[in-house]
Amino acid sequence: MKNLIRKACLITGAIFSLSYMSATQTFVNAAPQNIKTTGSCIISDISDKNIAIARKKAMSDAMHIAIEKASMYVRNYSSSQKDSFSEDELRILRNISAKQLSVQGENFNLAVTDDKNIILKCEVLATIDPETIDFTQDTNNDSAEDKIAALEDKIQLGNNQLGANKSGILSIPMYQYGASINYIAPKSVHYDQGKGIISFKTITINTNNGETKDISGADLYVKENQIFRTGAVSYSPGYPEGIPFKGGKSRGLEPIPPDSHAEKIQKRLYTYLGITSSSINKPANWEYVGFDKLNNMPFFIDTNNISCDKSKGIVYAYGKFGNNYDTYMMDVKNMNFWYFMVEGGQFHLEKKLSYRDICYLDFAIDYYNSH
Repeated sequence: MKNLIRKACLITGAIFSLSYMSATQTFVNAAPQNIKTTGSCIISDISDKNIAIARKKAMSDAMHIAIEKASMYVRNYSSSQKDSFSEDELRILRNISAKQLSVQGENFNLAVTDDKNIILKCEVLATIDPETIDFTQDTNNDSAEDKIAALEDKIQLGNNQLGANKSGILSIPMYQYGASINYIAPKSVHYDQGKGIISFKTITINTNNGETKDISGADLYVKENQIFRTGAVSYSPGYPEGIPFKGGKSRGLEPIPPDSHAEKIQKRLYTYLGITSSSINKPANWEYVGFDKLNNMPFFIDTNNISCDKSKGIVYAYGKFGNNYDTYMMDVKNMNFWYFMVEGGQFHLEKKLSYRDICYLDFAIDYYNSH
């Protein structure tokens, strides 16, 4: 195979050498060609890890397109010396183009698609100059892939233009349900680093009329990994002064369950503010616990964010049931079960255990005995 490639390379070089005068004249008159391409990658969740992965994928996508365009450009100039090319010769032209392609810059941006997916785009500006092309160079390696890999290696999260465009993260909806879209108000975000508190507001607006909206305020306690809701008001036609939500204000600091809406807001704000060293939940691992026949739903427990206090005989855990995420405190010695009551701002003791409560307690006992 290598001999075949070398032979193809020599043939290509010979063709250009035999037509040196006409080829030289063609390339001298040719101006450098600017190539602009865009690569993209869908992001399911805006976390530092996902953005870092998406950046490499979007860059690779953009570079593949740029190299193909450069290869076509070189091929068009080469066609005056040859009517057709073999697969090996085309690969050689592609690798020559990749080696000679000069990347002038790259730009990253976050956007939202029509179907409300979050997408990271990478725009690449590159130049190919026919006058610098050496058709006799060794092309037996994967020059195109090497070029892409080299560019990917220099992409580091927070060290280029995406850092300057992080404000766009807040304009991406947190969720969309029917005509309602929820997002963080960028101008409301304030980080008091001394106190370790991020104050912010979220807005839920009805896109059908644009007049009905809910505004909710909250404080994120960075060191404690907890949240305090400062209040919520609903505005609608006929009620310009707004109507406060009953229970829209916390009575105490509240836990942030893994995968909950509060945690998604937390991750979004941490990315926006560049916070990387604070205490957060580990990525959730939801293990099946049982099935609630009454509500026709399974329920789960997060085994990555569970802990126990041996001195008190207490297991702390997070549970998931449908779209609900709860925080539990379970006394495995006395078979007591508490869940965090948001409305009350404290753990509430269940006096009458449900089937789900008993299943969670059984799981907690097994966990407690094995740790």
